[in-house]
Parts: sequence; structure tokens; C-alpha cells
Amino acid sequence: MKINAYAKINLTLNVVEKRSDGYHNVDMLMQSVSLCDIIDIEKIFSGIELSGTGSLTYDKTNLAYKAARLFFDVSGVRGGVRIHINKNIPMCAGMAGGSADAAAVLKGLNTLYGNPISKSVLLKIASRLGADVPFCILEKTARATGIGDKLTVVAPMPRKCVLVVKPPVSVSTPEAYGSLDFENMAHPDTEKAVDAIAKSDMKLLYSLMANSFEYSIFKKYPKIASIKAKLADLGADASLMSGSGSAVFGIFEDEAKAKEAYEIFKKEYSEVFICHTV
Repeated sequence: MKINAYAKINLTLNVVEKRSDGYHNVDMLMQSVSLCDIIDIEKIFSGIELSGTGSLTYDKTNLAYKAARLFFDVSGVRGGVRIHINKNIPMCAGMAGGSADAAAVLKGLNTLYGNPISKSVLLKIASRLGADVPFCILEKTARATGIGDKLTVVAPMPRKCVLVVKPPVSVSTPEAYGSLDFENMAHPDTEKAVDAIAKSDMKLLYSLMANSFEYSIFKKYPKIASIKAKLADLGADASLMSGSGSAVFGIFEDEAKAKEAYEIFKKEYSEVFICHTV
């Protein structure tokens, strides 16, 4: 069985506050895009076999392996699985590549073994693997609150062309949260962004798109900021860093402009992708 594990972008990302437990409350609007890893899953008699392309470590520390282990533990199913991951989503990009893989494994195993787990339970166990995994199970336009674990499906984003540029910079999530500047960072209005999509007012949505991480990350990594500015110069109707970075995306109403921008960015960066919202 082949499954597409779709990446996500953040249309808004508001870090609301730091909690007493050390986590942060967020309010963000997330969207799946067609850039995806391809997961091959097949039944075997027992055990979990994991392999894949790229520089990831395919062992028990991999989120896809943990997802398979969790599925068998929770479902009580007796059996095993062989998983191969064809990586396309850039790593350390803020696009939930590992979470997408884990979600695909959970869904694939559930299908292979006759759906022993309901979707509601699947979402609950997905949250044990990471805050983005339940969203990757849904693969819809959704608002996330709390620590990113409370999801509300909202009106779907219309199909739009998206250009993703990932510079050779890795930003860890702990690093991003640790460098936050609450006094100067952006606090986008996710409620208004959700309403803009519901009203199909893309111009308003684009004006509301912002990411709380950009202020501090751009100071430390000006190359990421320059990519965002260049996307706008090349005709993107909106551009934003996704998650805690380092990937930056541009939404283009004019697909021809996106293709022209793709060719320009490919001269400088190896990880450049044209995709669309799904």
C-alpha cells in the first residue's frame, strides 16, 4: 500500500503565551499542501521493519517507527509491518515532515488491518506522538489552539499554487521557542484569517498572514528573511516562514509567476518545490 504523507504550512502562527509548565499556548491556522513523502506499507508476520531515502535515521527513534509501535500496542493487533519512506518533504523545515510520516503509518496500518481503531481514537493516540500528528491525520484546513493539540476543522482553503524554498539552515523547535521576543513579535489574528477563508476573501487572508517566530529567527538567520522578501518581489501574493522554519513559502495566484520564481530560486537553492493546497 502506498500513502501520500502531505506536508503542512502555517497560514498564521500566533504564540500567545508561555505556560507555567514550560510549554506555549498557540493559535494557528494550518494547511496541507501536495508536497509529500511517499510511504510504502506492507504486512509481515511480525515486527517492524523501517527503511527510507535521505539522511534520516530509520530506527526506533524515528517517529514513523514509534507510530507503528503505538498502533500495535493500542489496537492489540497481532502482526507486523514493513515500512519504506521516500522522503520529499525537507527536513527541519517547519513543514511537519516527521509528523506526516507518523500519521500516514497510523492510517495505513489501520486500513491494512481492517480499521480496528476508530478515527477519533486514532486522533487521540496521534497526539501522543506530537502536536502536529493529529493535524496530519486530518489533512484539512484546521485551526490549532492549546499547545497545538486542540484542532478545529474550518472552511477549506481554495486550491492555490504554493512555492516552497528551504535554505540550508536548520532551526530546531526548542531553539525557536527559546529565542522568542514577546514584545516585538507578530501576533496574527487567526480568528479573522479563518473568517476570511470562509468568505473566500483571499486578499484579506494574505494581509493577515504572520508568524510569531519570524522576528527572532530572521534576526539570527537573515537569509531566511531575504527569501521571504524575494518571493514577494517575484510576484507572490503572500509569503511566510512555515512553523519555526526554516522553509519559506509563497502563495501565487498566477501560477506562471510561481514557475518563473521556481527557476530563479533553483539557481541558488537545492530544495525548491512547487505544490498546491489540498
